[in-house]
Amino acid sequence: MCMRAIRRRPFALPALSFVVAAALAALAPSRASSAPPATAEEALALHAASLGPREAIGATRSLRLVGRVQAFGLPGTVETIVAAPGDMVQSMDLGVVTQKTGISAARDAWGVDPNGKARALDGNERDAIVTEAWFASLAYLGAGGAPANESIALLPSPTDTIRLAVTPPGGRPRVLHLDPNTGDLLLTVEVHDVDTMTVTYGDYRAVDGLRLPFRARQTTGNSAYDVTIELDSIERNGAINPSLFAMPRADARDVRFAREGGADRIPISLKGAHILTSVRVNGRGPYTFFLDTGAGASCLNAALAESLGLPSAGAVEARGVSGSTTVSYVRVDSLAIGGATLLSQTLVALPLEEIGTLMEASIDGILGYDFFSRFAVRIDYEKKIVSLAAPDAFTPPAGVEPLPITLESNVPAVRGVVNGRHDGLFRIDTGSGSSLDLHGPFVAEHRLLETARRVAHRPFAGVGGVVVSAVARLDTFAIGPYVMRDLVTGHSEVTEGVFASTSYAGNIGGGVLRRFTVTLDYEGKRIFLEPNARFDERDPYDRSGLATWRDGDARRALHVEEGTPAWRAGIREGDRIVAVNGRAARRWRDDDLARALRAKPGTRVSVKLERDGKTRTVRFRLEEIL
Repeated sequence: MCMRAIRRRPFALPALSFVVAAALAALAPSRASSAPPATAEEALALHAASLGPREAIGATRSLRLVGRVQAFGLPGTVETIVAAPGDMVQSMDLGVVTQKTGISAARDAWGVDPNGKARALDGNERDAIVTEAWFASLAYLGAGGAPANESIALLPSPTDTIRLAVTPPGGRPRVLHLDPNTGDLLLTVEVHDVDTMTVTYGDYRAVDGLRLPFRARQTTGNSAYDVTIELDSIERNGAINPSLFAMPRADARDVRFAREGGADRIPISLKGAHILTSVRVNGRGPYTFFLDTGAGASCLNAALAESLGLPSAGAVEARGVSGSTTVSYVRVDSLAIGGATLLSQTLVALPLEEIGTLMEASIDGILGYDFFSRFAVRIDYEKKIVSLAAPDAFTPPAGVEPLPITLESNVPAVRGVVNGRHDGLFRIDTGSGSSLDLHGPFVAEHRLLETARRVAHRPFAGVGGVVVSAVARLDTFAIGPYVMRDLVTGHSEVTEGVFASTSYAGNIGGGVLRRFTVTLDYEGKRIFLEPNARFDERDPYDRSGLATWRDGDARRALHVEEGTPAWRAGIREGDRIVAVNGRAARRWRDDDLARALRAKPGTRVSVKLERDGKTRTVRFRLEEIL
């Protein structure tokens, strides 16, 4: 959850998932221990004794925690209610942003987004809630008659603490760092795919026979995005209505149609594989937004928000291919798309000028999860129209078998198969201009670079800067029954950012999706794919080895592939490109220049460049690179 300067990689706007670190182990008065524990069972028993009498722990049926939170750069309130062994509901109110997550019977996890839409949680999000409920309710110590932990293990420790890994049934391991003499909990560490969450505790107080922390601080390593919780009260074994833990109604009730049931034939335009459409904000506009299933929240250009007089608040980390940046929140009264209007929306405000420059379009906003989750969305790339249907009025396309999708961090994913044998889960990203990008761990596991027919490199710009990624053609890529050949595919080698995820094999972009008429039904967790006339097209690829981006009234060589025609002609990274084929660089549109540089092999190209204040013209012939 944006931005992608070249928009060929997904940015992961925060899905605004909220994991309050309330592990609720505590410090009891110090007492000596004759020897450190030799087994995991001894370590857990030592820790339980530090918390309080075993009988008091076992008799703990519920806890209700109420307090204040500092999160996303905003102050607010927080409430957590847990009931052993696996019920929990957490609510946070930061004013401009509210969130709610929960789980019932240690099984059915759910979340409510800032705009009021509820959905069941999948994958890592579900695992995180299962794990949090297990620890927050003290089920890991047997509270409320909870069953045994799935596993416990005593880990080597480079410090003088005890490191105890505890895995709940159906959850993920959490490592407890304990004082070796008292068993007191010092901190917890938990791996969340590309993040590692560390939580520390303090301000311990007596609570009905136990001692529990009233302060917790969670971090993923950057203190600017830490979450701090200061509790005002903890109630043990109070009366709790079990219905609190059930998922609320899914209907956000924030959609209005000009005609009942939906909005048909909304015009779109395509910039490469990017989908642009007109949107009115608070009745003003129209403004240009693009449709991006890879965005965990809808976005508004910060400059437009300011011009509309919309105050921004908060400081949120937005993740991208190679790092992160800080964005904020704004509230709008309405977003109108064709005959559909979204009412009272919280959007993420971020600068989009660079994306717009590189897409050669004025980009005013992004329609992300908050848009796609409210409708069944049908995208017809050939006819350049989008149709929206209310989920309860949606009629699936006739004769098309749906494929199941998951939704995690508000981004859909579908299973795919690389080269006929490597199966994985792939994010669906209409905001990516690539055909397909594979994540670093998936590439390494299956040795895809070592076995590729040819390997080239191309730059991608996104959150955290520009990275150069290896690209190669796959033999095949299949989604359900649909098999595509020779796709130009990014093979990531990054070790941080969203493309270092081990939970996903990769990212399906617009280069694949535009081969179909695509219908996304988030409510039904399914996608319908109908191949169009582009289905069997072979992906084109640059034949020059030169990648540029705009730099004032010229262009700049962003990357020059070693050994390619442009390299052999003497062009180097950083050169200022003044003209191509006698035409001033400022007059070349991105799409037109890309086509000129992937013309048939043998085509002559001249490039006028400037370096160190000197201008010269070089010439080369295009040749097959990939």
